Amino acid sequence: HSDIRDLIDSIDSTGFAEVVKLSLEMPAIDMKSSASLTISAVNEDKLNEAMEILGDVARKKGIMMISPI
Repeated sequence: HSDIRDLIDSIDSTGFAEVVKLSLEMPAIDMKSSASLTISAVNEDKLNEAMEILGDVARKKGIMMISPI
């Protein structure tokens, strides 16, 4: 399991975006966990920037990130 705090802190520390909702699924020790985040930002450009930051942190941690359509 990965520490999700790094992902949340990477967004919350920007000053222009924050994680406002978190849903976490942890089915069993030997099964993969999943999380869903809702991010709020001051405008669409900053939301896109926050998504890029989130993607960078996810890649470094080896976490698969699926963006909304």
